[in-house]
Amino acid sequence: RFIESRTRVYIGRQQLQDELKAFVAGAEAKPCLVTGPSGSGKSAALAKFCQLSTLNPQPSTTLITHFVGASPRSTGLRDVLRHLCAELKDALKLEDEIRQDTRELCDQFREFLAKVPADGRVVLVIDALNQLDEADNAHSLYWLPGQIPLPVRLIVSCIDDPDRTDQPALAVMRSRQPHEIKVGLLTDDERLGIVREVPFVAAKTLDEQQVRLLLANEATRNPLFLLVALEELRGFGSFEQLNQKIGGLPQTGDTLTAIFQQVIRRLGEDFNAATVKDVLTLLACARIGLSERELQELLSPNRKSEIGDRKSDDLFPILRQLRPYLQSRGPLLDFYHRHLAEATNEEFFQAEASLAPSLSPPAATARERGESEGERVPARAGEGRSAASPGLRGADCVNPRLATHGRLADYFVGCAKG
Repeated sequence: RFIESRTRVYIGRQQLQDELKAFVAGAEAKPCLVTGPSGSGKSAALAKFCQLSTLNPQPSTTLITHFVGASPRSTGLRDVLRHLCAELKDALKLEDEIRQDTRELCDQFREFLAKVPADGRVVLVIDALNQLDEADNAHSLYWLPGQIPLPVRLIVSCIDDPDRTDQPALAVMRSRQPHEIKVGLLTDDERLGIVREVPFVAAKTLDEQQVRLLLANEATRNPLFLLVALEELRGFGSFEQLNQKIGGLPQTGDTLTAIFQQVIRRLGEDFNAATVKDVLTLLACARIGLSERELQELLSPNRKSEIGDRKSDDLFPILRQLRPYLQSRGPLLDFYHRHLAEATNEEFFQAEASLAPSLSPPAATARERGESEGERVPARAGEGRSAASPGLRGADCVNPRLATHGRLADYFVGCAKG
């Protein structure tokens, strides 16, 4: 389903696809690293490559894919390794039992890769290494072999944002001197193709003048910006409103964060504005997200409250509209695009930072999230985000409001007492 969703509107990028095919057909004993800034279309490009490979399979070639964040249980290192080992076991017709321990899975993964026959070929695609949970030191990539067996072609992707200095997974991959393919901006023809293709999905057609006005905005060379813009434009009916909306799209600065701010404001107009604020700020302050049940209970702690019921009623329509921009960590929902998190901070959190210590959830909540009590180590303020402590974000939550931290703290403590 993820591959289908990412290739529903895919235009151009033929040179990139040709480079990927050439890498697979070649004999380089190194991995292929696909990089690009946020929203540049890395996942879509790899999804298209996998789709084409499935439609045109090569003899003795097995395609194994893992898109981090695409589905529940796709972000934890143990789950990633179990999935990859299971796929390799099936492809190689092995009898080995899939191990449980993460360290043992690392060894088994290497063992399975070494068993790929010389006359065969396995193409292993792992998308979004940067989206892996930080637990188990996953971003150090110790689990991913530095030396790849010749019959295996490894393709991975990782975000490369020039304004971010802390990108550990990217740094490790580049230290291995991979064959790097950089995903660039959209060409004029590609942008026009997307604008013409999306109406079949979104049921909104722009006239020639509106298309010219939209594409005059250089920010539309980023695929994510263009797709979010088209999604927002389809809600405007009149010609005059549509032209005003196009003209009002962000054009300079951090345009991705700015357009997500417009999305947030529009949601506040379409639904209960307080509910929109609550959903986004709660997700922003939770370390690795919240489940739908947790959000529902946080929005309406008093079931007899008419306001609480109204806010809870709006929850699922809001989540449906946010779904393309969220990821699933097991039962938990979290931001997929960091620009949505930054837009939330810009919209709702005060300029001055007011940090609160992180809190790990009680035993009952941890069990529901599939964690053992031994894994729930309270985080210190200033620690990075960690799946081992999914209560609240610490210093990585930009300008959080103390009240939101307190609200989450009260909820988790209440779960423990209840």
